[in-house]
Amino acid sequence: MSAPRLLWIGTYTPDSDPRAAGEGIHRAWLDPATGALSGGEAAARTAGPSFLAAHP
Repeated sequence: MSAPRLLWIGTYTPDSDPRAAGEGIHRAWLDPATGALSGGEAAARTAGPSFLAAHP
């Protein structure tokens, strides 16, 4: 059985182009066995992080 995976999710914000209602970068947990997501709270409030890239 696989352990839950941490997901980082970027969202469009009121300050971004295009504008949206996101709050910045969110973190959520994915259960690979069921596909269920949990959490989803804002981890960093920043303008328009529409995509994220992991740094080695």
